[in-house]
Amino acid sequence: MSLCSNCDAPLQERARYCAMCGKPVAVPAQPGPSILPANYPLPETDRTATNAGGWLQGLVIIGLAVLTVALAVNRFRPGGAVGMPSSMSSASQPASSLPLATPTPVLPNYEQISIDVPAGGSYSLTFGRWQAGTVFEGYLLPAADHVGFRVQQPDGVDLVNLPSVSGRYPFHYTAPEAGQYVVTFGNSDGPLNGKQLTLVYRAYMLTTR
Repeated sequence: MSLCSNCDAPLQERARYCAMCGKPVAVPAQPGPSILPANYPLPETDRTATNAGGWLQGLVIIGLAVLTVALAVNRFRPGGAVGMPSSMSSASQPASSLPLATPTPVLPNYEQISIDVPAGGSYSLTFGRWQAGTVFEGYLLPAADHVGFRVQQPDGVDLVNLPSVSGRYPFHYTAPEAGQYVVTFGNSDGPLNGKQLTLVYRAYMLTTR
């Protein structure tokens, strides 16, 4: 129980005046809301919550920005969800429409034959059945000039007929038809002078796939 500050008489609960001396009873002040300054430091728990909220808000903003950029890129990417149809997105051709590589044929080695052409006569070589398109190439190495060179087709027509070749004579011919070909070397220098020469040649077919 409270006492009067003037006469020390007991005061009734919630009395505003003393019953003995009539002095007003001082009413204790009620605690009100505390007003803290703006820079008043927050408790540790409050600062942690504030920092966590800031980080969370930053992560949300960054995630939205990344999602926006990804959607924009996908929109303008060929073949994307909103871009061109996927059938038009690739510039490459299917393997079946690309031209096949033409293989380089493996050419055979040259063969070499020594030939004696009699004086005033000739010497013939008969090659087996060639296919149309067979390549006959090589060169002559005569020991003397003025050697005749003739290549006869299967039908008897001359593919080439040269009355005289000299030195290192190269040749390259293609068989126009299939069949047997005859190569003849002539010596028209007279009945006393035979001639020796070397034939270096190869015959092959060019094949493609």
